[in-house]
Amino acid sequence: MIKKCGTLLMMFLLLNLAGARLATAQSLSDDESAATRKVKIKVSEIGKGKKIVVTRRDETKLKGVVSAIDPDSFALTDKKTGAETRFGYAEVKKVSRAGMSTGAKLAIGASIAVPVIIVLALLGKRICNESAC
Repeated sequence: MIKKCGTLLMMFLLLNLAGARLATAQSLSDDESAATRKVKIKVSEIGKGKKIVVTRRDETKLKGVVSAIDPDSFALTDKKTGAETRFGYAEVKKVSRAGMSTGAKLAIGASIAVPVIIVLALLGKRICNESAC
C-alpha cells in the first residue's frame, strides 16, 4: 500500500513539474511579445520626425530622429552622419524621447528658484529692519 501511494505521489510530482516548465516557457514568449507591443506603441506615440534614444536588447544605445514607421519596423536617422538604421520592434528593448523630461526641467528650475527666493526674503527683511519699515 505504501509503495502504491509513493509511486502515485512520484508520478503526480513528475507530471506537475513537467507542466510547470511548459507554462514558464510560454509566459516568456508572452512577455517578449508584450515588450514588442510596448515598443511599437511607444514609437507610434512619439511619432515621425522626433528625437529618440533606442536601447537594443544587447544594451547598445543609439540616438537619432525617427524617419519611418512601418508595421514591423521603424527607421532611425543619425543627424550627424545622415545614416539610416532600421530596427525590428523585437530587437529593441526600450525607446525613450531624447532630452530632459518635463519633470527634470521643473526640478532644475525649482532648485534655482528656491535659494534665490530665500536670499531675497532675508535681504528684504534685513533692509526693512534697518530702515524701520
